This record gives sequence, structure tokens and C-alpha cells, in this order.
Amino acid sequence: MGRVSAIASNAVGLFLLLLGLLFLLGAAGQIRRVFIGLVLMGAGAILMGLGIRALKRLALITPEKLREDILELARRQDGEIAWKEVVAKLGWRAEHSLPVIEQMMREGSCRRRLRKSETFYIFPELQPRLMVLYCEYCKAEYPISSDQTSCPNCGGPLVTRVAVRSLSEGEFFGMDEEAG
Repeated sequence: MGRVSAIASNAVGLFLLLLGLLFLLGAAGQIRRVFIGLVLMGAGAILMGLGIRALKRLALITPEKLREDILELARRQDGEIAWKEVVAKLGWRAEHSLPVIEQMMREGSCRRRLRKSETFYIFPELQPRLMVLYCEYCKAEYPISSDQTSCPNCGGPLVTRVAVRSLSEGEFFGMDEEAG
């Protein structure tokens, strides 16, 4: 049901409810008028219920709502979501989310990554960041808590930098000092 038909359903339902109420008020003890009033009110309530339900479903597939739900899912998944997670979370709304995700990719707020025939959507702004000691020569990384000032591999100076980690790209990290 489209937006126009949902609004029309609500309008007709409201009209039937009011007409049914009018029949009940003017029944004057006549059972036939009471019955017609109740039937009209019942039909009006059903039409309004269907119209309201349709409007709520339409509100769930607006680009703004889908974007909000996708970003919330990505936030909970450390900035990376698999397509199957999108389908599991959004259910029937997943097919409507593809244009939203494509728009986010065009904006640069997300990128698509294929890994082992599975599609991941990566949101760099939502990914975990670590402070590490980094050797600009051999590209080695060490825990920030180590007391080293030069690289044990090549002897180059270590600089502090922020490192972004991506689980879908196979970049794992640990909080232990040995996991450097």
C-alpha cells in the first residue's frame, strides 16, 4: 500500500467511524440503526488500522530511517557489517537498504569489500582506532606501552600514530603487549 492509498484508507476509515457514531446517536432504540452503526464503526476501525499500519511500514523504509539503522548496526559491529547481517537485522527492509548503502558509498562514508565471496560494508569513521608505535622504514608496529624508541627490526625511529583495524580485511589486534 502506497502513501496516498494509506492516507485515503485513514480518511475513509475516519468517515465511516463518524458515520457509524452518527447512526448510533440517532438510533432512538431501533436495533437496525444500532447494527448499521456498529458495522460502519467496525469497518472504519479496520480501514484506519490498515492505513496506520501501512504508514508505519512506509516510515520504516525512508532513506533517513534506513541510514540510521544501518549506521547503528555498523556502530555495534565496530564499523564493519556483512550483507547477511544487514539482511538479518533489517529483514524485509533489506532490499530497500541497497540504494541507501550505494548512496553512502558515493558519499565516501562507506566502502564495499569482498572477502571469501562475502560482501562487507566498511565504515572507516566507525572502526576501532589504536595508538601504536610505528616504524616508518619497515612498517612494524609495537604497543604504545613499550619503552622502545627505535625499531628492534631495522633500528629506525618509532613514531606514535593512530592505527585503524579492519576485521574483514584480516587485521586482528590484541590488547596484550606480546600481540604487537
